[in-house]
Amino acid sequence: MTKFFYLLTTTLVSVFLLFACNSADDGNQIEDLEQKLTEMSKASPDPNKTRELMGELAMAYEAAVEKVEDKSQQGEFLYKAAENYEVTSQFDKAVSLYQRIANDYAGHKRESDALFKQGFIYNNKLGDTLSARKAYETFITKFPQDELVKDAQWEIDHFGKSEDEILDELLRNQQGEAGETESKL
Repeated sequence: MTKFFYLLTTTLVSVFLLFACNSADDGNQIEDLEQKLTEMSKASPDPNKTRELMGELAMAYEAAVEKVEDKSQQGEFLYKAAENYEVTSQFDKAVSLYQRIANDYAGHKRESDALFKQGFIYNNKLGDTLSARKAYETFITKFPQDELVKDAQWEIDHFGKSEDEILDELLRNQQGEAGETESKL
């Protein structure tokens, strides 16, 4: 019986140390990649190498999510992974992680940004206005006081319009505002 408890205790300690080391290794990997990106940005950056490092960093953040218990830290890692995927034009992966934040980390400090960015990517990068509308409307409903609500509504109001149509509308609005100002004088 004593031998059983000794083996059990030894096994549990070994497993704990293994997970602790893996978590520390992930943290070191993230720090190393962040440092390399910082150094590269100070020198003359190679866009291909930068993209490659950012992809590796995104994967390191995703891996780290599974190894930390703190939900806030998990949400932060997911957000950073999504940002890196977005910058490297891996939009489907970015949207998926932003959606995961919105679904699984409700109340997280990055939830509103994740919903907005999801709508932005759907509309401006993937051309999926139906999914963009859903994301933006969810964002507006859940965060009506957010500073990006006007931007989200503007995007919704301009779905399907060409750049020329938007420019014409903006010019008409400016002319209308200029006319109102003149009539008040």
